Parts: sequence; structure tokens; C-alpha cells
Amino acid sequence: MKIELNDPRITAFAIGELTGDDAIELARVVCSDVRIAKAVEEARDTARLVREIMSPDGATMLTREQLIAVRSAGSSPVISEIASSTRISFWRKPAVSAVGIAAAVALVLFIVGGKKIEDSTSAENKTPKWEWINADTICLMLPVSIDSETIKNKGQISDAVRAVSAAMSNDTEGFRKTVRQRIESIEMKAVDDLPDLDVKDWQDVSVSQKIMVPVASGVASWPWIERHITYSGVLPSRRVVRIEEMINHFTYSKPKMLSNGKVTASIELCQTPWNPQTQLLAVHVHALPGAEVSEAVASLVVNSEHVKRLRLLGYANTLTEEGKEPTTHAPMLASRTRGNYVIYELLMDNKKADLLDHSSVALTLGGDNKLTTERPKAWIEVSHDMRFASMIAAMGMILSDYPTSGILDADQLTEMIDVIEKTDGASLVEERKKGINLVRKALQIMQKSP
Repeated sequence: MKIELNDPRITAFAIGELTGDDAIELARVVCSDVRIAKAVEEARDTARLVREIMSPDGATMLTREQLIAVRSAGSSPVISEIASSTRISFWRKPAVSAVGIAAAVALVLFIVGGKKIEDSTSAENKTPKWEWINADTICLMLPVSIDSETIKNKGQISDAVRAVSAAMSNDTEGFRKTVRQRIESIEMKAVDDLPDLDVKDWQDVSVSQKIMVPVASGVASWPWIERHITYSGVLPSRRVVRIEEMINHFTYSKPKMLSNGKVTASIELCQTPWNPQTQLLAVHVHALPGAEVSEAVASLVVNSEHVKRLRLLGYANTLTEEGKEPTTHAPMLASRTRGNYVIYELLMDNKKADLLDHSSVALTLGGDNKLTTERPKAWIEVSHDMRFASMIAAMGMILSDYPTSGILDADQLTEMIDVIEKTDGASLVEERKKGINLVRKALQIMQKSP
């Protein structure tokens, strides 16, 4: 079968809409005819280009309902006209048809974007459901620290927060990619609309107190910081600095020390590089696919005889417009594709320093099984994951003027980076090398600033 360059099936094949014998035949022609292969590639390139121009998020922004609307709105008239034509006009040529299809997609997005979509799976379920792509930047940056009362009373969680949580769980990598694209395209003044943060302070340790460990975090902070430092040459606004999001921008080895069938976890304890009076506790939790936050429970039991006070680094609450009432937002689902790396700082009882044993902290996963910490190691002796994560946490504390203990400044942060590059240099993956380069750029800006 001979296929002409103006055959509309070329465009249909290029965008994956051609089926049956026609698709098989065209695939054979593409392999043997350079002209047709080039036409298919041009149609694909044109469609990609227009989608990128019309929508920074590309096809990932289309929901199932939107796809149905696009196809039902545009497919029938075009097909009937092409089938009845003996001569193909200019707009029906492969590349031009791709533009038309992409424009139709953009039009539908313009019409339905930002609106609540009814759940059509059940006639009884009329609750409006937000697609996470319609959530604003503020929602994307809401901290998701676990609050047991919020989880118990699920009605307190907004539709937008539910949608963002579901997106993080179902497709973390796609979610992260689209959040980055959105931040790169948004105006810098949007930062002024972000809420101020109510930083978590030290808390006293009581006997047999259970402390809930967060199993998820947001993803928007690092792209914001990167945009400030790389593209604008300035330090980021404190409003975009979320320590937990900075830490969990990077990937870590999957925890294997403890598991209960719903979540796996590991813990590690070391001396704090910037304060000899405190210790850093890293807890890495990784929920198994489909686990809800209520099931993927991880908690700490801290020995009050050894630890006087502790604080969770990051996970600050947001302040309301009045600046008085902090608000918390908990995720409904834990990430399927990434774990959550959490760091605590512990203020130790130095009077009992010689008596400290491995029972300072115990981690439980909602059952009888528990994991206790060993004697704290020197910072240089811990895993490369903990060294890197604590360095990123230190950067976040400096950028946000986080209340620090001991001496944490640009010089101390530089020393930590030097140790990491010297000790872990050969094994540093590309994303961590880029992260270190960004930290060094931030340090350069600090040196130039008052």
C-alpha cells in the first residue's frame, strides 16, 4: 500500500490514535520509507511543541474526564470530513493536524481547568473531587506532618490537600516533575503569598511518651530554592525554605532494619556536628504500596532519663492570616515510590553521659516489634545518607534562620560539605553532586551579603 505525505493516518499514527490493520501497515511503511518516517517524527515534534507552549505540564495535566471531552469534541467532525475528501487541505496535513489537536487540548484545559470535577464512578457519590493539578502553589507547599487528631477526623482535611496527597502517593516522580515545571514558570512575586511558618520548638520528654514520625513530606521547597539561587542569584525567601522538603528532595537507600508488612524503617544516631551537647537521630520510613498513613504508623519512645528535650527538624506549621493560629495538614496516603527521611535533634543529659546505653530511643511500627538505637557514632562514621541529609538540614536551618543550638554558620556548613566530598566523593550520585553545588552557590551569596 502506497501512502502519501498528506495522508491523515500519519498524524493519527504519530499521536497513538491509529489502530487495527492501518496501524500495522503504517508501522511497516515507516520502517521502509524515509519520507513517511520523517513525516511521523515531524508530527510528533509539532504536537509536543504545541503542548509545551500551551501547557507547561504537557499531557500529564489531562485527567480521564478531560481526555474524553477532547476526543468527543474533536474526533467525529474531523474524521468524517477527511473520509469524504479526495484532496487534503492544508490544515489536515500531518503537522498542522497535530497543532489542531494540541489546540483542542488546550481549549478544553482552559474550559475545565481549576473547576471541581464530579466523581462519575458512582451515582451516589456527589462529593466534588479536586485534581491535584488545580491546586495552587500554597497548597503544594503545605507541610504534611502527621497529627493523630487530624487523621482521626478526616473531614478536617480539604479536597485540595487530599488530591495533593493522593498524587504524591500514586506517582511521586510525576508529581515532583510537574511541581518543578510549575515553579519554574511562576512569577517570583508569588512567594509573597506563601504563609509564614510557625517553627516547631524543643519539647520536653516525658516518661513512655510516643512521638509520631512523619511518613511523608512535600516537594516544592527545593525547586523554589534552586530558582532563587541559580536563576536570580539571591538567597531564597524564608517562606519557601522547608527543611523536610529539602531533605526528601533526594533519594536514600531503602530502610531494612525493621518491618511490619505495612512499612519498613531504619534508625541511626550520631553526635551533632555543630553542637557537642546534642545528638542527631535519623529515622527513615518507607511505606509499602497502598499503605494508608493510618496503617503506616511509626513512633518513637524516648528514654526520659537520657534525653532531656528533642525537636523535629522542619515540618513547621503554617500561620493563618491573623498570625496566631497554626494549622496542620496530614497526608491521607504515604508515598509508594519514595520513603521519608526524618531528622530529630536530641538534647542529652550530660550528667548521665557515662551511663548511656543503646536504649536512649526505640522505634516501633504500630506493633510489639521495636528497634533501639546503638551508642551514638561520630558524624564522620555514620552512613553517607545521614551525613548528606544532615548537611542539607543544616543548610535549611541557616537559610531560614532556624533557631540553632551550638554554632551553626557558613563555616560549619562548608566543613560538612568538605567531609562529604572527601569521604563519599567516589560514590556521590549526580543528584547529590548537583545538590552540593547549589549549597556552595548559596554559601558564595552569603559571603557577598552583609
